[in-house]
Amino acid sequence: MKELVNNKLVFRNFFSLTLAQGINALLQLLVVPFVIIKIGIENFGLVAVAQVVMFLLSTLAEYGYGQTGSRAVAQNRTDTEMLSKLFYHSIYLRIILCSVGFLLLLLLSLIFPFIQQHFILYALAFVFVPGQALLPFWFFQGMEKLHWMAAALLLSKILFVLLVFIFISTPDHTSLFIFFLGLGNFITAIAASVFIIKRYHLKISSFSMKEIKRLMKEGAPVTAANLTMNLMQYGNLFILRLYSNDLMAGYFSVAERIYFAMKQVLTAFAQSIYPALCRINSSQYKIYFKKTFLPFFWLMVAISAMAALFAPSIIGFFIKEANTMSILIFRMFCIAVPVVCLNMPGALVLLATNQRERYFKIFAIGLFINLLANLLFAPQYYAMGTVAAVLITEVIITVLVSLSLFKYFHQNQLHY
Repeated sequence: MKELVNNKLVFRNFFSLTLAQGINALLQLLVVPFVIIKIGIENFGLVAVAQVVMFLLSTLAEYGYGQTGSRAVAQNRTDTEMLSKLFYHSIYLRIILCSVGFLLLLLLSLIFPFIQQHFILYALAFVFVPGQALLPFWFFQGMEKLHWMAAALLLSKILFVLLVFIFISTPDHTSLFIFFLGLGNFITAIAASVFIIKRYHLKISSFSMKEIKRLMKEGAPVTAANLTMNLMQYGNLFILRLYSNDLMAGYFSVAERIYFAMKQVLTAFAQSIYPALCRINSSQYKIYFKKTFLPFFWLMVAISAMAALFAPSIIGFFIKEANTMSILIFRMFCIAVPVVCLNMPGALVLLATNQRERYFKIFAIGLFINLLANLLFAPQYYAMGTVAAVLITEVIITVLVSLSLFKYFHQNQLHY
């Protein structure tokens, strides 16, 4: 295993990505109190709900390339022709899907009155979709050059923060917040793509409908799974908004954003070890997880416990009028972090061993549970019901992916 997996490289990638995503999360969190002061907590809730819609549309436009694309790059690192084909067809496919995404936004505006009422804000926010979709992070991940990915991520958020501090000063500038978030990503995506083309000497690959169909077929299960995951992650706020108002959505969103920032560490770790899992033999998974995952898990338990302990101070930093309920919501989110961490080994093994259909089925079940729990609890308990739905969902997903992991090891006569 020592020859196949460079632990120093994994650590360097994890450190680089965690540092960048940590700074990224910190920058976004530091912007929150400034923006709330300038536009108000109610308008902040309006922006937060719009972001949910854009995250979901961008998930469709990305089309699972974070998993399928990085896997293909990891397996074809020395084949320039194949890398060129993968890179350019990812762009062709995403341009098509971004166009579909805008049509879906128009459809949503006809269904939901609060979207139609603020359609100009949603139209400006749509720049986030191509901006996010065209970021070539999957390519850096497959090449295990996550320090470049980290630099690109950091650049996009620095641009976003600078634009926010310079231009947002009154409630009339509410729509600019999410527009600047997308603009920072879009500029970074162009810069990173140019860098990749020059660095790896990629040649323009002519458009092939056959290749587009192949990519769509290959990415469909992962995209469906990612949509279910993001519906579970971001859709909670949208459902809460259906039963409440922008003000309550604003309070809930603050606690949720801190939770998402903590989950960024989990994402960085998963992205760091995933390429190695795609290359090593399944018989080596047990040792690899013991050496890498277990220490990380206990670290996240400690971080979550500390965050829960200091919840009043943390929430109070963002909202001056923080109340008992907002503190309790954040503490419940702190419980969810280690639970999410526990589903990582099973989910990554399913992807690394190309078990996409099982991966999708598990998260489809999770989505069903999430929607059911939200429909049962949100109308009566509002924000508390929504966060309870999050916890229930994450526990069930963790149990299901863990059972799949044990089943895989049993079928391959491994012990975990």
